[in-house]
Amino acid sequence: MNIKNLILFISIVTLVSCKSSQFIYENGTKKIELVSPHEIVLNEGVSDTKVTLKLTNIKPNKLTVIGVGVRLDRKSISDDYMYLTIKTRADYYKGQKFYELRVTYKDNGEIMHHKFEIPLTRKNK
Repeated sequence: MNIKNLILFISIVTLVSCKSSQFIYENGTKKIELVSPHEIVLNEGVSDTKVTLKLTNIKPNKLTVIGVGVRLDRKSISDDYMYLTIKTRADYYKGQKFYELRVTYKDNGEIMHHKFEIPLTRKNK
């Protein structure tokens, strides 16, 4: 393999790996991206975390979002974005490393599921 082919191969592998992420779910032309946050900070007591989901070729009213403490404000839904608030308590997540946010939608009669695992970070006093 010559240098030119090696550079091309490395470039392609890099581009493909960048497209795939724990914060992006793709199924054909349908895509759900967890734009923010990429971690949830647990403070003492109750914390609110704002979450943004970007939807591609999925209607927001056809998407179900499930997670502990998830709240959806109907006024904050657009054609491409969905905004949520997650209420978390540090004592509830003791020993856990991830918050699980589950999404479900129908695609041609088939139910599609995905679980986003958002890292939990504990804020020290």
